[in-house]
Amino acid sequence: MKLFFLITSLFFLSCSDGFQTPEAPADADLMSRNFALGEPIDGYPSYEERVVLYLTNQLRTEPQAFNEQGAYAPTPPLRYDAALGRAARFHAKHIIEASCWCEDHSSCCPLEAGPDEPQCAQPASGCGVMDAADRVSMFSPAYSGENMAMGQPTPQSAIEGWTFSEGHWSNINNAGHRLLGTGYYPTAWVQDFGVGGSPPVIGDGIHMGASTSSKFGITYYQPGTGGPRVAMVIVNGECHDLDLVYGTPEHGSFETTVSLDQGCNRYYFHFTDGQGNDITYPSRGSFGVGDGCEFYVEERPADTCSPSGQTCETGDTRACYTGPFGTRDVGVCASGVERCVGSQWTGECLNQIVPGEEICDGTDADCDGEVDEGCEVEEPVVEEPLPDPIDAPTEESPTKESEGCASAGMGYVWLWSFALMMGAFSRRRRR
Repeated sequence: MKLFFLITSLFFLSCSDGFQTPEAPADADLMSRNFALGEPIDGYPSYEERVVLYLTNQLRTEPQAFNEQGAYAPTPPLRYDAALGRAARFHAKHIIEASCWCEDHSSCCPLEAGPDEPQCAQPASGCGVMDAADRVSMFSPAYSGENMAMGQPTPQSAIEGWTFSEGHWSNINNAGHRLLGTGYYPTAWVQDFGVGGSPPVIGDGIHMGASTSSKFGITYYQPGTGGPRVAMVIVNGECHDLDLVYGTPEHGSFETTVSLDQGCNRYYFHFTDGQGNDITYPSRGSFGVGDGCEFYVEERPADTCSPSGQTCETGDTRACYTGPFGTRDVGVCASGVERCVGSQWTGECLNQIVPGEEICDGTDADCDGEVDEGCEVEEPVVEEPLPDPIDAPTEESPTKESEGCASAGMGYVWLWSFALMMGAFSRRRRR
């Protein structure tokens, strides 16, 4: 009975089949479209909703690393949309409070405009009262699809269920979706997808786990620039480099695990993109992890390690590198030196070595971990040594010249002997 209850208490539904993706609305709320730098708006998104956002974008960096079924190519990260987030959380709460789990994604009450946001116009009755597109349109005109789940205790378990469900997996990897609102209300999970807007460079950084250590993750997207020059999370003022775990440097998921102090730990993400621009997430303030820690505050701890936003004393220097991500200290590539002039860092990296073209000189000039790849290697010509002139030919390799020379010598001896005999005979006859 316990096994049956566990199985039947986990539900997943997706809604996008047959839905015509609308054009991006011209009068869309641009503020909600540009919500990509992390500051909460009236409590949206919550911590759990942020984790769902990040894990969804992580799946889109390298789909086949998570589910080999279906030939889905990587798709750009989804930008968080506050209006879709409100729609998703409303429906997650409606699922639980109204016991409204509908396989057709409909709601159990008609919606009307409320003082702050849409609300049920009458008590919930049953499924089929208002379909998903009409429901979400009360919050946003950008709706293009929906995933739902119920019974999962964590964001990770909800994402895992969607990953191995064909309809949900298709929704997550739909290249037509550009926006995402995530909704959570224990234990219901909703993803409302939308159209419009451009992918963020970074827009979903979050921590996962909060005991003695925590994993920090964020998605980076900037095609054609070689990846970020700097990728780090700054925790309590200390910088920690992020590692590429899925995807490529230009479109990948970056993570690292950091040991936490007791109590509250404040953090934010810092990237220097492939074009040299410094970006932080959140753009202001910091997130918190640990006991008694408010999730977001407008302050952030001072640091002495991030590449920007610091004062310095004239004459100071620090290590720098502007080459593509992952090439520092590979092959010939090496850090340079940045100087402090007028109490500010110059932004110029002197004497660094960045990747170049392979020149077939026995070094890794393009800093990809391989030496002289693509170079033609000439095989050395090995010449057979000439025989010593005083060496007699061996029996195994006689020459025609040596045989001829021996035969001729024997002929001369015979002729000389014959001449001597004839001379003696001639003298005897004259006597």
